[in-house]
Amino acid sequence: MQLKKSKRRVLFGVAGGIAEYRNTSAFKVRMFGLLVLLITGGAVIPVYLVLALVLPPADQAGSPNGTNPAE
Repeated sequence: MQLKKSKRRVLFGVAGGIAEYRNTSAFKVRMFGLLVLLITGGAVIPVYLVLALVLPPADQAGSPNGTNPAE
């Protein structure tokens, strides 16, 4: 399974994508992210933005042309 953005997103789909990849609740990932944000004083924001730019959208993950080879 590839890490990708989620279709069910709040901001950029990063937390939802991590939750799908880890097979856990998006709420838990978001609460953990909020905790890390508060502890680091916002130092994690650039990491989130890089992930938002680098992670492929959910409909394009799996192959370069956006098709699912399993179908």
